[in-house]
Amino acid sequence: MIILHFLKTAQIDWNLKDNFKLSFGMIGNKQFKYQESIWGYRYMYKTFQDENKFGSSADLGVNGEIEISENLKMNLFILNGEGYKNIQDDDGYMKIGGNLIYEIGNGLSLKLYYDSEPGTARDDTNDEFNVSNVGYFIGYDKNKTRAGLEYNEMLNAKTYKDPFSDHNLSGFSGYISQNFSENSSLFFRYDSLESNVISGNSEPWNSDKDGKLMILGYEYVVTKGFKLNLNYRNYNYTDNSINNKSMVFINAEIKI
Repeated sequence: MIILHFLKTAQIDWNLKDNFKLSFGMIGNKQFKYQESIWGYRYMYKTFQDENKFGSSADLGVNGEIEISENLKMNLFILNGEGYKNIQDDDGYMKIGGNLIYEIGNGLSLKLYYDSEPGTARDDTNDEFNVSNVGYFIGYDKNKTRAGLEYNEMLNAKTYKDPFSDHNLSGFSGYISQNFSENSSLFFRYDSLESNVISGNSEPWNSDKDGKLMILGYEYVVTKGFKLNLNYRNYNYTDNSINNKSMVFINAEIKI
């Protein structure tokens, strides 16, 4: 039996000024962290970018967080781009990018994300290209209601660590959650994922995963640190040869 252990985060934070912080090491990424706070049910199902491997939740590198004003925050980073399970690839390329978050007020917020990393074709041509990610998000969190709508696009890659020229993924995710009491909430989510058709092919390259996802669920906080989540999920695939799925899950989160 082979047991693999991964160190997910091990970072040093350096507060240079009240509005400027640097982080070094295996750092937690900011690509979808803000969306997770609005979605609120990551233990049950990951956010769109995380679930579809548009990026990693942690990576080796450096990140700078800047509070431009009370309502406007930005972070810029340089990362290995391989995630916390793969420290660096053979090419030694680096990923650069950043987030811009603007809190409008009355619970509304906007977020823009972008990153870019060189890539090399995995064939005899050795063609070079850029792998890029862009994400747009609008969120609402007020009066026991949370809602989010995001659109994401990844160019020239099958996953964030798997570059392939002309292989693109895009899609959106919309979700809303309503608290009825301190212990209970009802939520709904709808995702759509699609890939492009490669020249010479008739079907999208990711057709076995492309499609729509609908989640309807109820969460109950049994006690502090213990949550139960009953949810229904419907997968409707773009490829008609794949049977659609309807499933019911019970998920739990336990924090000590």
